[in-house]
Amino acid sequence: MYESLSALEFLELCGRLHDVEDVPLRSRIDALLVGFGLAEKRNLRLGSYSKGMRQKVMISAALLHNPNVIILDEPLTGLDVESAIVTKSLLASLAAEGKTILYSSHVLDAVERLCNRVLIIDQGNVVADGPPDELKTKAAQTSLEAVFRQLTDSADFEPLVQHIVESLQ
Repeated sequence: MYESLSALEFLELCGRLHDVEDVPLRSRIDALLVGFGLAEKRNLRLGSYSKGMRQKVMISAALLHNPNVIILDEPLTGLDVESAIVTKSLLASLAAEGKTILYSSHVLDAVERLCNRVLIIDQGNVVADGPPDELKTKAAQTSLEAVFRQLTDSADFEPLVQHIVESLQ
């Protein structure tokens, strides 16, 4: 992200790098900036943006050229609740249109709600692959977090948490 550029300039640059024609580029930039609540701040330098505002611009840049495959790494990080809801709904709509979305995240609650196929990777190896409900059923667990803990032999964190709580008293 070029902090000396405005959001508008950065998005125009990204669109042009993907050969998006001027008319659809302007329309898409406007729709994305309005949708993410950045329309009035489009001319401010990215260096003055908060982490969440920058994240919205990066998501916008990833979508500008209307890709068939969208790769996102922790896209909800730094977003306010409203923007996170917009992002999740937008991704669901794009997936419903047939776009492939690779969504990498450590926030398993969001993964469980958003994804129709999940890969759980432990130390570089795929240890589970399938729809969230199927993975939960196979592991006899009620959440993906519990499935992850079971499949990766994660430690029981309760004693550690209890120790921390006790040390704070």
